[in-house]
Amino acid sequence: MRVKSKLNTQVLRIAFCLLLSMVLEAHSYPLLFEALTYEGKLKSGESVRLILRMVKPRKISRKTYYGVDGGTPKLVVEKFELEVGGQKYSIPARFYDDLGNVDLSSISARVDGREIYISVSGGDGAGTFSVTFFFQPTKLVGRSVETHFSKKPIWEKAS
Repeated sequence: MRVKSKLNTQVLRIAFCLLLSMVLEAHSYPLLFEALTYEGKLKSGESVRLILRMVKPRKISRKTYYGVDGGTPKLVVEKFELEVGGQKYSIPARFYDDLGNVDLSSISARVDGREIYISVSGGDGAGTFSVTFFFQPTKLVGRSVETHFSKKPIWEKAS
């Protein structure tokens, strides 16, 4: 799948932030981008739109998050949407609201026939994680989560 970002202003913002981070020594002031929208077309010609938005946790609604080694992440995923060919995929919040400090530059997508795989990673050190979401036409099948400590991926099936 080829995905092209149509958000030139977002690209300029990212470039500005990267330049700013070099001036401020990024290792001392890590940057966390809060939202990303990809729009493009599949090889089949179908349009694709992916939205991932993060916010500061409003309240502690869970005991643990991926992306931190205890405590609360700076940002958690608030919105995760996928639309292909005008068809929206249903993604229950429980499959993304536990993801903290996602690295938006890590998002990748792969299409295999009618199946779509979207991978996201984030965290730092012991809180590092990688998640792959598996979609079939119109629905989320589940996700596979790998953490710094996991010996094998944790599979969570959507109902």
